[in-house]
Amino acid sequence: MDNRYRTLLNLDRALVGGGLPPLTPFWKQECQRFFDSDCRNWFVQAGRGAIKSTTAVRIALAEVLGHEWRVPRGEVHYFVFVSASKEEAFSRLQQMQTYLGILRIPFSAAGDTISLGSLPLGFKVLGCQVASVSGPRCVGVFLDECAKWTNTDDGSNPVKHVVASARAMTVTHASGAHLFAFSSPMSKTTWHYEQVEKGDISGQQIVSVAASWEANPSISEAETHAIEPDHKTWRREYAGLAQDATSAAFESEPLDACVTRIKRRGPNAGGRYGLAIDIGIKKDRTALLVFHAELRSRPNAPPLKYLCVDVVEWLVPKLLRPVSMTDVEERIVSLAREYKLTKVHSDSREAASLGERLKGRGLTLVEMPMAVSAQEKRASTLMGRVANGTLDLLDDPELLKEMKQAETHLSGGHWLISAPNRRSCHDDGLDCLLLASEVAQTLPATGGNIVVSSKILYQDGMPAELQHNYYERRRDANGRAYLMPSAPPEGTPDFEIARIKRLRSGTCTDADLRDLGEAKCLQLMQGSADPEAAEPSDSDLIYELEGGEFEFPISPLEEQIHRQLNRPVR
Repeated sequence: MDNRYRTLLNLDRALVGGGLPPLTPFWKQECQRFFDSDCRNWFVQAGRGAIKSTTAVRIALAEVLGHEWRVPRGEVHYFVFVSASKEEAFSRLQQMQTYLGILRIPFSAAGDTISLGSLPLGFKVLGCQVASVSGPRCVGVFLDECAKWTNTDDGSNPVKHVVASARAMTVTHASGAHLFAFSSPMSKTTWHYEQVEKGDISGQQIVSVAASWEANPSISEAETHAIEPDHKTWRREYAGLAQDATSAAFESEPLDACVTRIKRRGPNAGGRYGLAIDIGIKKDRTALLVFHAELRSRPNAPPLKYLCVDVVEWLVPKLLRPVSMTDVEERIVSLAREYKLTKVHSDSREAASLGERLKGRGLTLVEMPMAVSAQEKRASTLMGRVANGTLDLLDDPELLKEMKQAETHLSGGHWLISAPNRRSCHDDGLDCLLLASEVAQTLPATGGNIVVSSKILYQDGMPAELQHNYYERRRDANGRAYLMPSAPPEGTPDFEIARIKRLRSGTCTDADLRDLGEAKCLQLMQGSADPEAAEPSDSDLIYELEGGEFEFPISPLEEQIHRQLNRPVR
């Protein structure tokens, strides 16, 4: 048995005695396989949450303490952690300090370095730039999530150049230094994937591939599906399978399920709407998309926020009649009047000239950020909505055609959505929908069967808190409309506050265990009183008035203020 593997097992037992979890069976097996080989390189491709970095810290300790390193007098040689940024790599040093404390190994920490007492050895963190990995002598190198590194200059992945420089840092210890490259997958074009695809090569490298739940049994496959409903993203992030550099953005079946067979939705009185545009003048076409957000209930689960499309319009140039900026302006103004809009959201193209035109019509043009990180976030949000069914589309053949043709592609380390690079393919409406997916997250709910009552709570006569209460629209046996108290929507601060209150009352659900973990749930439930069922009583119900409005309760403070101002109180 290799001494470094024997040291790893001894360290693991001591850390478990200090209250930390042990190495999982997958990691113990793969560590033994690597250390029993004569290979210098170990490539791991594993899903998110596979405890890659945490395991790497234990391996680094075994590497430094379990081998006899010959370090020239007066020098200190390091095991180096290279990450996307030094800030991310610092968490490895924090873990290392915790482990050394449990093991009672003397050390000193300063900046990006840990030194091991009187030993001429230590640990160091570096950023993933060639200039950073051209300095200290190393006894080993760990590349953290290297499939996802990006160069700030051109967006390329610098890993190949970093590896060449990192290997040069280990030249003094050529016979014993190892290189570890652990990462969740990105695309099939990355250097890390190329090494993984080569497989085990005797005397050179060992390759390990695992899904999140295989490497870390505390995660279940079902939990990963609940976290990430989009199958393609799930395969990459949790199943540990690299993605083609270009592939279809949306699967046909879930996309078709998002379509409501109507052509247009009219405005609701008092509703809040958004308008996204993609401008194309002269020979290009312009897309306009009106949308709103609404809350919809689910059986035995908190409600969800939907993105609903109300209008899709196209301004298409004709042979002798190109689209002009005046045409675009008039359609925007017409939709703004119909849906009571004050803002229009657009990308940067033609935004300056149109913004001045709309300003004179009482409208504000909001120029959305187009950095690749912002575009990736919109793409992820929209793909997630299609996957979990929280997108409600109109029956617009052109928009559906764009979405079914759309592809994901890797740009500067970010996954983006666009039309295929073919002359007949467009993404004008898709671009509007991507903007809408971001804006809708901040829009108040309009329509749907969940009603929100917002109240200002006062303290000492001054506004102190804005409180939201959620109700589901229902009808009783006599057909009379009423509101039933509802849980807040998932993903909102109100939901998290309500969850904590519920746990402290002693009620825990499977979703709580999945999201927070057993330890956190037990911590919040400790000392709770014996709770009564959380079902609302008849006195909690709010009935609709004859005029079509619901009579919401008001707080005692609000009632007192209304009476002081001689206002009628319901």
